[in-house]
Amino acid sequence: MTAAAKTAYPRRSVIERAIAAAKAAGIKVGGFEVDPDGTVRILSERVSPTSDDAYARWKAKGGPR
Repeated sequence: MTAAAKTAYPRRSVIERAIAAAKAAGIKVGGFEVDPDGTVRILSERVSPTSDDAYARWKAKGGPR
């Protein structure tokens, strides 16, 4: 077997430690990716950006008076 064909997926404990470290750093974990070479990527939670809509801000303040 060649080195390129061999996979080295990380163990569960490695993934759990990476997630715990991300949470300890204040990151809201939305998921993770694991590559065959052992790389673990922590993905932050996606948050929909709030609309910067002038009309919505105006209406939230009470609209016309």
